[in-house]
Amino acid sequence: QRASSVMNEMVRAKDELAQNQGDDQGTVVAGMSIMPHVGMLPYALPTFSARYPQVRLQLIEGLFPDLEMQLRNGSIDFYLGAAPRVAPAPGLVTEHLFENTRAVVARNGHPLAKVRNLKGLVDAQWATTLIDYNAEDDLHSLFARHKLPQPDIRLQARSALSIMVALAHSDLLALLPVQWGEFPLTRDSLTVIPVKESLPAPPIVLIQRPDLPLTPAAEFFCDVMRRHAPKVRAAKK
Repeated sequence: QRASSVMNEMVRAKDELAQNQGDDQGTVVAGMSIMPHVGMLPYALPTFSARYPQVRLQLIEGLFPDLEMQLRNGSIDFYLGAAPRVAPAPGLVTEHLFENTRAVVARNGHPLAKVRNLKGLVDAQWATTLIDYNAEDDLHSLFARHKLPQPDIRLQARSALSIMVALAHSDLLALLPVQWGEFPLTRDSLTVIPVKESLPAPPIVLIQRPDLPLTPAAEFFCDVMRRHAPKVRAAKK
């Protein structure tokens, strides 16, 4: 682990020297949850690619608990996504970007598409994504808070692709970040069921090592992702 950390810092130092001298080479490695992929990356990627066309961008889909070790040893530059339930141990710094909400998402033409409250969804079957290691807690808590029977969870997905395929080709429902309603790749196949209840989501945060400065390219990618956070907030209104 120590050797891996040293090697990652050496690679980052080499990239930083080259980029500061105008040689825009190197790699940026970002760990991101589903929400930044669907709600921020489509806007930020063209700007980053125009500024650093030669830099390789490596994106790892996941949540903080799964990516923490790679973040600590320097193989990931930063994590951007859903805040973990428990604050990170010392050695990492967390920047709160914005609050977020969820929506009930289903396939177009779903038989429950006209339902407008959670009570009307008690007989539905659900898919969940991983918010933390306790994957089903949020959905169970939501139904319990409204004094409804526990939801029938039939599928658990670890990736955006898995959840897209599962929802588009079944009658499963899922609680997903509200930005899925405007995501171009799913707009024609998935729809939001606008229930009246509030559906809170974890805040979106940026986590990185304060003792390991980002390369110019990684810092620029962070900045363009932050720059599009106000658009994410506006999409919820």
